[in-house]
Amino acid sequence: GVVIRYMGDGILSCWNVPYPFENHVDSACLAALEMVEKMREVTEGWACGIGLSVGDIVAGSLGSDQVYAYDVLGAEVNQASRVEGITKAVGVPILVTGNVAKLITSDQLLVRRVARFLPVGMETELELFTLHAKPESQDDMDAMQKRFEQYAQGLALYEKADWEAACDALRPMVSEDAPARYIYTLASDRQPPRTF
Repeated sequence: GVVIRYMGDGILSCWNVPYPFENHVDSACLAALEMVEKMREVTEGWACGIGLSVGDIVAGSLGSDQVYAYDVLGAEVNQASRVEGITKAVGVPILVTGNVAKLITSDQLLVRRVARFLPVGMETELELFTLHAKPESQDDMDAMQKRFEQYAQGLALYEKADWEAACDALRPMVSEDAPARYIYTLASDRQPPRTF
C-alpha cells in the first residue's frame, strides 16, 4: 500500500495505485488487521478505526507550483472515510463495504455482515461488514462461526422490526460483541440503523 496523505491523526492509504497490484483487496485487508494489532501494542486506550472501500477513483498529481502532491479523488474515497467514521458508533476497529467483502479471496480472512447504513451525504445505503483474521484452531473457528450465526439471526429479526425477538436473540452476546451491542441498543429503542 501507499500512504497518500496524513490528515491529523488519520492516514489515507491506497492499494493498486499508482502501480497495479494483483491482490490489492486482500493486501489492504491484511494490512488493516496488522495495523489494529500494532496499535494495541504501541498505544494504550486509543481506538483504531479503519474503513475500507474499493472501486474506481481518480488518481494522479494534483496542485500548483506552490502545493503539488499525488492524491486520489472520487466517491470511493469519500465512502471509505464515511465508513471509518461508522466504526466508532458500532464499536469495531474495521468496517469494509460489501464490494470489499465480495472481492476477498484470502483464506486468512473472514467477514461478518453488520447491517445496512446510510452515510451522511450519500443517497444509497451500504452493506457493511466486520473484518476478522481466520482463527488458527478449529475450536476457535467453530466458536466464531456460532457467534456469527447467532448475530445473523438477531440481525434478521431486527431488520424485520421484530424488536423483542431481536433483543432476546442478541442479549446473550452484548457483553462480548460490539456489533451485537449496537444492534441490541437500536432494537431496544425500536430504531432502524442510524444515518451517519
